[in-house]
Amino acid sequence: MQRSRAGYSVLVVAVFAVVTVSSVAWRQLSAQAQVIPSDWNQKAPPVVADGTTHLIISGVSGNFPWISAWLLGGMINQFPRGTFRGDIIFIGTNGAAKALTQVGDGLAHVTITTPPATAYMAYKGVGMYPKAYPNLRGVFNLPQRDPITLAVRADLGFTSFDEIIRKKYPLRISSGHKDSERAIGFLFLAFLKASGTSMDELESWGGKLLEEDNSGPAMTHIEKGEADALFHEADVVSSPQWKALNDKIPMRVLSIPDRVIDKLGEYGFHKFEYPLPKGKYPGVMEDVTTIDYSDWVVVCDASVPDDIVYKMAKVAAEQHAGFESRYRDILPAGSKELGQYVADPKQMWKNLGAPIHPGAAKYFKEKGYMP
Repeated sequence: MQRSRAGYSVLVVAVFAVVTVSSVAWRQLSAQAQVIPSDWNQKAPPVVADGTTHLIISGVSGNFPWISAWLLGGMINQFPRGTFRGDIIFIGTNGAAKALTQVGDGLAHVTITTPPATAYMAYKGVGMYPKAYPNLRGVFNLPQRDPITLAVRADLGFTSFDEIIRKKYPLRISSGHKDSERAIGFLFLAFLKASGTSMDELESWGGKLLEEDNSGPAMTHIEKGEADALFHEADVVSSPQWKALNDKIPMRVLSIPDRVIDKLGEYGFHKFEYPLPKGKYPGVMEDVTTIDYSDWVVVCDASVPDDIVYKMAKVAAEQHAGFESRYRDILPAGSKELGQYVADPKQMWKNLGAPIHPGAAKYFKEKGYMP
């Protein structure tokens, strides 16, 4: 959800007395949205008070509201009737990066973010976070394989980003917003710095950044002749739009050197687990190494009681099929293909970006999923 020019944001609160989420219900919730000041700072109530559990999740947008709904839907059955309430808030943000501050600042109890490096930066107070949020704790992750795609028009003849820098080419590139509430905008600028350049320098050569939070519009800029390149996430190379783009305008996917990825390690980013194989996807003309942007991570405040977080981990491990059922092309567990794949509880507690919450650790250890 974008902020309006008047400086207002949209808040939708979904109250889970009975959890049923359909497209009709979702439209009804949207119709009940309230316009409120964008500096809204209402503190979340205690999780447990007067015999009632009240959990507030910052649901952001995209897949995250559905993760929130599935999680609350699974939790309600673990409480006596009438003693559990779950709210999903959407408050002036498109970005999973901003949502972490809502938990850190006490406006919500739980949120979802991607990639784990975002939680790492917030916990440590580095990168896109000017202050640390040591109260953040990881609960579980949901797997999805997502490499960053750095690509240029093939007819430009470039085979590396270093070559673009050396020739001071006036590159028109589409990526996230420079002031984005998503990690992709920060990562692009950090990538430029690690590569030995900056957006200011690219602009001095006549280059231009076309800011788009999502990869679809970024590809559209290339289709329209408005951009020559993109740096984005969301499984670009395996998407139908990428294939259609390459049918019209052949692209070349560029490797990101290890020395660049290593520098990004200070922000929690690392290399994608395997090179994209030559010829497997349009534009992949050689084996390509790149940055990992995989996995959705559920993060909570350290103050959430252990027994509540235990129940959250229980939903993740025992009811993940309910969430996965909304993905028509869900991949089998352990798949090496790009996209969303079936979760393995033995992996859910790993790579959370912040220390695991004791309640989640208790569940995963009791069930033998965690040493």
